[in-house]
Amino acid sequence: MALVAHRDVTGGTTRHVMTLLGGGLSLLLLSGCSSSSDGEPESRPSASTPSASAAGRSPELEEQALEAVSNDTVDDADFVEAGSEDLADGIHARSSLDKGKSYQLAVVCMGKGETQMVVKYAKVEKRETLTCDGTVSYLRISDASDQLTLDVDAAANSTGAAAWRISRVRLY
Repeated sequence: MALVAHRDVTGGTTRHVMTLLGGGLSLLLLSGCSSSSDGEPESRPSASTPSASAAGRSPELEEQALEAVSNDTVDDADFVEAGSEDLADGIHARSSLDKGKSYQLAVVCMGKGETQMVVKYAKVEKRETLTCDGTVSYLRISDASDQLTLDVDAAANSTGAAAWRISRVRLY
């Protein structure tokens, strides 16, 4: 399950969109055959086996991770975008930013193990290893380009969830 919140500001009108993506969740599928005309017995319905990534999912950890990076409400004027993913999927976000503005990126991993975070904007590329202990990592983005790329991938044998939040920083 992926939780994504995005704020779109267009022509002075503000829209809030909260999307719940059910991608990657396996459904229980039942299939069966009817009996043949020659008296053969019917096949019994069988359930499909969930994929390996879906079997270890923890929607609760995804929600907790999102709460950890959400220090204020979705209605906050400085909120840009936030989301969470299961570590099996990782985070692969491309976010539109206002060129030249300053932002704060908050990223957290909850569960066990470690993740590798890569953040790219303008000509900057930052790499950091995050421990999946619930500690939020903050990154200040000054003089942003028009797009930020965030990739968070789990190290071997790591399980849990990761979340991110982008907020605009107002300079007074």
